Amino acid sequence: MLVLSLAVACLGAAESSDTFAKLVTRVLQEGNDASLNAAFAKVLGVGSGQSAVRLKRLKSDRGGVTNIFNVSIEDKQTVILSVREKNISTYFLTDTTGKLKKAIVNDGAIADGGMTNLPLSVAEPKFRAQKDFWSKSPAQR
Repeated sequence: MLVLSLAVACLGAAESSDTFAKLVTRVLQEGNDASLNAAFAKVLGVGSGQSAVRLKRLKSDRGGVTNIFNVSIEDKQTVILSVREKNISTYFLTDTTGKLKKAIVNDGAIADGGMTNLPLSVAEPKFRAQKDFWSKSPAQR
């Protein structure tokens, strides 16, 4: 029974990973050109800090909440999901597997240095909610 449960869990994770990889492909095909500030990219762990990171981006604004799905053009394995409500933005670094690697919250009301690293265990539920949001068909968003 335990082996069957583990097999079902692995199959579900593989399906989730495949769905997320398809979303990455969609963003690369349909996304708008964007960039990530060099200094912020370095803090997030996706750049050298020397130049901005070029992205493809899908964005959804609804009811005061902005959801963004970014994929790096240079490294198509680098994915950054974010959500912004009022002055608070949360950034989730992942890759095409959809596994959370890093999370940062930024309070835009603090002029210098409103960024805080979040423990992955704390960020995981909100990260899953972002993945679920983007997994829905555009008609559902």
